Amino acid sequence: MYKFNYVTSSADGKATGLVNAEYISHQLINRSIGSVATADSRTGISLGLSDGGYIRFLLKADGAEVVYYLPNKK
Repeated sequence: MYKFNYVTSSADGKATGLVNAEYISHQLINRSIGSVATADSRTGISLGLSDGGYIRFLLKADGAEVVYYLPNKK
């Protein structure tokens, strides 16, 4: 069975931390998807959110990583 890792990251990618699926689902509430693209390595999908954040699903040999990137603060 495949394993899912849930991670949050700052917009610049410097600060990261493990989270649970519930945290990711709460970040999606009241946000719409503005764009869909393949991830840089072509091993996943990136969803741009209406608040400027985005979620990236990265596929790996032993599972998948779901990364929520916080929106840029201006």
